[in-house]
Amino acid sequence: MIKKLKYHFVFLIVLQIGLCILYGYHKMYNERPYSIHQWRQTDCASFAKNYYEEGMHFFSPQIHWQGTQQGKAISEFPLINYSVACLYKVFGEHEFLYRFTVFGIYFISILFLFAMVFVVSNSLFYSYFAVSLISTSPLIAYYSFSFLADMPALSFAIISLSLFIFFLKSNNKSKFVFALLFAVLAVLLKASSAPVLLIIITVTIINMFKFPKYFATENISFKYKITPLVFFSIAFVIIYSWYHYAFLYNNENSNGVFLLETLPIWKMDDKVIETGRLLYNVQFSMFFNKGVLIFISIILGWLLLNLKKINSFLQISLLIALASFTAFIILFYQVFNVHDYYLINSMILPVIILVCLGDYLKPTLENITKKIMVFVSMIILVNAVYCATIIRLRNINKDVLCKYSPFITNEEKNFSDWFHYNYATTIKPFETITPYLRSLGISRTDKVISLPDPSFNITLYLMDQKGFTETEKSLSIDTLRIKNDIELGAQYLIVNDTTILHNSYINNYIKNPIGKFENILVYKLE
Repeated sequence: MIKKLKYHFVFLIVLQIGLCILYGYHKMYNERPYSIHQWRQTDCASFAKNYYEEGMHFFSPQIHWQGTQQGKAISEFPLINYSVACLYKVFGEHEFLYRFTVFGIYFISILFLFAMVFVVSNSLFYSYFAVSLISTSPLIAYYSFSFLADMPALSFAIISLSLFIFFLKSNNKSKFVFALLFAVLAVLLKASSAPVLLIIITVTIINMFKFPKYFATENISFKYKITPLVFFSIAFVIIYSWYHYAFLYNNENSNGVFLLETLPIWKMDDKVIETGRLLYNVQFSMFFNKGVLIFISIILGWLLLNLKKINSFLQISLLIALASFTAFIILFYQVFNVHDYYLINSMILPVIILVCLGDYLKPTLENITKKIMVFVSMIILVNAVYCATIIRLRNINKDVLCKYSPFITNEEKNFSDWFHYNYATTIKPFETITPYLRSLGISRTDKVISLPDPSFNITLYLMDQKGFTETEKSLSIDTLRIKNDIELGAQYLIVNDTTILHNSYINNYIKNPIGKFENILVYKLE
């Protein structure tokens, strides 16, 4: 199969390069963590930076924010952070290595996705269609060239699902083992990747024990029936051990920094309807544009009505993916007022929908006319331009494509202009302040208080400085916060907004100015 597709893989590379240029990656590849969800991006980058600077201790991840125990905290399984730190050790510290690591894993998954769809549909045109539709999701395009672990988790899930389908077609046991391995890696990175692991376990057990018989249509055989059960047990032990360790690590050190629990809809006191509107109008618009979203929804409904007409393995996959997606939305409903990246691993549902559609249409795909091909290609092209507009709007100031694009409103353009301007005049100087801080005699381990900063790591990471962050609101509520930070070792105060200097809670700490860098003021704390 690989030999048959190798030339198409080359074309896929060319196609992805074209999309990368359209999305403006060449203008942003060397940019520091920026734009929407910079907070979460700098958290991930901070882990890699601290591995690189302070010893490659895999099970002791740290961030710049010092919290209660010297910045020790865990978010996801640190495979990506640690791997990037290793690249830093070899090639030097370049943040584009982080971006290309995430993108490289994603691109490999795209090749697997193409091969998987082809195996199911036996149609090259449909395989290109499915891959192109996923590749032109704004959510995928934005975060596949970012710093979050969610994209590698989704990528591993796609690779795992592909390998499992290859295993079902060939009964090659090595493909089963690797499918399980990548599923475990996906779940270790993000628990929201669990649907693929559930699919593998469910399909394997049903077909090995032939119950229920309706779904037992695949020829899965092992010399000993206990073999896959042993593999599943090992997978469970690994996943459980890691998450148990992560909970203990955070509880002992910096509990509350990273979310390791659910935020379900039933714990919301209000704003349920408002969050639902934001989920549909904003977060789902990053998932796909409204036209594609409606198309995917219609196809899902059609497949559910014609479930018996697709392969039983795909029936199970679709039902598990749909149930998991619904459960995930309910269990994490509170985050969908702002957090679109929580939907990244839910992209496995559209992937499975497209795979199922390929199986359903398989008898008719050979008869597709050139007119239909041209029409579908035009839709993909329009979708790609829409996606590029969204990505460039987020990342590139005064971009020409965004200026004339019909896909965004004047309100969105004006907000983008304000966002880029505000960032340039407030936070951006932190990206280049590090040499100046060192010239003042401030080492990276000298703890500072950076304010105002609502995040844990944005300003601290950008200037590579250990310390604490505070907001104007938190300081006005608790006037002892700065004093508490000093007791925890803070030696310097760094202020990026001079309008807060008149506030009483800061008066006693700005008596010893030692430097100024653009809009940033530096004070020695005594």
